[in-house]
Amino acid sequence: MKFNIIFLIIYFFSINVFSQESLENILSEIDDSESSSAVTSTFKSTRIINGHSVELASPKSLEFRIAHRFGPINNGFYDIFGLDAATIKMSFEYGINDKMMAGFGRSSYQKSYDIFFKIALMKQTKGVNSKPFSLYYVNSESINTLRYDPKISFQNRISYSHQLLLAKKINDNFAFQLSPSLVFSDFENYDKHSFFIVGAAGKYMLSKRMALNVEYFYRLKHENDNSVGYINIFENNYNSLSIGIDIETGGHVFQLHFSNSSPMIEKGFLLETNKKWSDGTIHFGFNISREFSIGKKSSTKEW
Repeated sequence: MKFNIIFLIIYFFSINVFSQESLENILSEIDDSESSSAVTSTFKSTRIINGHSVELASPKSLEFRIAHRFGPINNGFYDIFGLDAATIKMSFEYGINDKMMAGFGRSSYQKSYDIFFKIALMKQTKGVNSKPFSLYYVNSESINTLRYDPKISFQNRISYSHQLLLAKKINDNFAFQLSPSLVFSDFENYDKHSFFIVGAAGKYMLSKRMALNVEYFYRLKHENDNSVGYINIFENNYNSLSIGIDIETGGHVFQLHFSNSSPMIEKGFLLETNKKWSDGTIHFGFNISREFSIGKKSSTKEW
């Protein structure tokens, strides 16, 4: 009898404890599901290779970026597989807050200066009321400062680009991005002044701190108006294709890649890529960036 009474006491006590724990677990799950969290590190850098990614510089931080493209590798040892020649771009990129950044750069390509502004319209989140992808807008402008004879007007030296960046991080290993782009340029009497390009890019993690990136920009062809003295931009230029590796080393990201584009401003790699992979006229290059805190301590990015 005593054993039965003790058993019943333990039984009812266990049910009570289990019920309380179950209730707490249910409430905890409900509380967790009501909150949503941002998906981070879709890409490691603010650039995938040439094009922008859906990443921003940390708020109140300044990134100094050096982008370098050597000459085409198909000349072999004559110019050390392109190492004798180089196109370089240096830029400063500032994180205004967690939704906006801006930047300024100087490129040796056409001695160009450029500025850009990038804003997050929507960020991918997980949890209840999750958002399935990230949506960003990028506006960039560049000016060609080469000396010409006869002189080219100021208006014809300027180009503008507008881009939407739609990206989704599928899991910890894979992410992709679409980049519909519109470029306006009057330079060199192009047969048209506006051009539409669709970009696609993907990232695959090879290890915790190393990723493989592929980036491609397809130019939608247009009707040539056959006007005398005008240049059809599709005759001697090609779609941009780049393949690279991201290496995260703590204070900076080191990007190594091959590309048929040597220009690193939007007008350049979107419209004026004059090399082809099939000819072996591809460029080895790298991007390297270093982030500096300004004012308040910037947030730490995760891989």
